Amino acid sequence: MSQELPKLGFIGLGLMGGPMARLLVEAGYPVTVFDLDPAKMEAIQGAEHAPSSVALVKGADIVMTSVPSFDVAYNLGNELLVSARPGQIFIGFSTITPSQAKELAQAYAEKDAIRLDVPVSGGNYGAERGILRMFVGGDEATARQCWPLFEVVGENEHIVYCGPAGNGQAVKIVNQVAMGLSNAIYLEVFGWAKHMNIDLNAVMQGIGGGDGWRQQFDSVGKTIEEGDPLNMQVKFVQLQQFTDDALKHGYQMPLTRALYEFCDAGERIVEEEIYPAPSFWHELMKNSS
Repeated sequence: MSQELPKLGFIGLGLMGGPMARLLVEAGYPVTVFDLDPAKMEAIQGAEHAPSSVALVKGADIVMTSVPSFDVAYNLGNELLVSARPGQIFIGFSTITPSQAKELAQAYAEKDAIRLDVPVSGGNYGAERGILRMFVGGDEATARQCWPLFEVVGENEHIVYCGPAGNGQAVKIVNQVAMGLSNAIYLEVFGWAKHMNIDLNAVMQGIGGGDGWRQQFDSVGKTIEEGDPLNMQVKFVQLQQFTDDALKHGYQMPLTRALYEFCDAGERIVEEEIYPAPSFWHELMKNSS
């Protein structure tokens, strides 16, 4: 980056975007924000407020977006494209598919603008503390130019350049599916033990402990015994998009597809990423005495 700090625009000030925008302001960057909820803009002290996303884009050197779903993120990317100008940088922090990220990057390149896909992991806890994991896809020179911005909101050792456009999203799929499947596996086997009327503490004592997978095994067991297993996420709301996009790239994800189909037949009784979703634990145990 040049010595003169770039003018940043930030769209989407929810559980992730709000803390990220705040940290950028606190780091000394000139930040203009926009959100459909005016109260969320007011909460970012020190930021300028844009009357619309179009106005924000017109006044920013670098535009960042953080919105909560595939469809909203992809549609927003297309909406902002209309106002993009040569040399402008766009950074999408939301999760979309690799195919969507590639398509958007190409569309921005045709206007001589650059779009990076930089999905993040770490939830609101990580966003508040500036310790997000960040998976960067797109033009490498532009990514390196933006690295100081990433270091404000992410944990340095877990900010990684993943390759061309779409690769950041591909790594995010690895992250999400690994979490979802591992939770599902441990919930399923603990459900089996519970179905067989076995004391789960005995199961944990015999199998858990130590490090590696046994440590996570213990963690899931304790959540079942002491916490709220109904709300343990298996990333249901994202699984179908992931498996469908994998097929577009000639790759099958049979375990992920099976998890999605099992859950999809169930009742939507919990909330996952603001959307109604089935509870994997409930579906496992609903016919167990």
